[in-house]
Amino acid sequence: SNPRNNETGVAIKPESLYAMTDKVVMDTMDDFHARRNLTFYRHLWGTHNEPWLYPQSMDNMIKQWHSIEKVWDFMEEYSRNHSKSYSQVGLFRSDVLYLDHVHLFDSQAAIPKFASCPSNDRMFYGTYTNAKFWARTRFSNIPQAYQDGYLDEGLHSEFYMNEVLLPQMTVPAEKKDICFLRVRATGHVSTDDCSRLIGRRFRRKRESLREW
Repeated sequence: SNPRNNETGVAIKPESLYAMTDKVVMDTMDDFHARRNLTFYRHLWGTHNEPWLYPQSMDNMIKQWHSIEKVWDFMEEYSRNHSKSYSQVGLFRSDVLYLDHVHLFDSQAAIPKFASCPSNDRMFYGTYTNAKFWARTRFSNIPQAYQDGYLDEGLHSEFYMNEVLLPQMTVPAEKKDICFLRVRATGHVSTDDCSRLIGRRFRRKRESLREW
């Protein structure tokens, strides 16, 4: 849980994921710390990170990146063990409420249009190659990004995605009018996440969200 989201002391129940699928991979905190040196990433704090809560926000971003990379590797292992291959891949958060359909095969590289600060980092779908780049190269690109000066104002997920990762994909990323709302550990739904973009469509669904 995250104090910045008013979640101090709120219990998280990761086992609830099994209600959606049995294809789940999890790490212990010991496993995570064995792979990621949080002290190193905290030194990359800068002006881009000022609205965040130090060091928790940086730590949580690295945990998120670690999880994305971990689930990609899990998918790859599953594909090898079951002789499957993927041409199109989507990476979606499990802690959100989707208000729109996602047409997985309509783009080679797609991200949400809302919360473009400067690029939304909460979802991706596209070709296998581009999805792998989005999921698997965040950590490996840091040394070159640092050397090129992209991290002078801090390691911030949305800026890093916009300035370092997206320009290296095979095609420019399309910003899709897809809305989803973050659901906090308290059960609170962040109904302001994309209200400015979807206007009437959001207002029509507001009552159902309140009931939810």
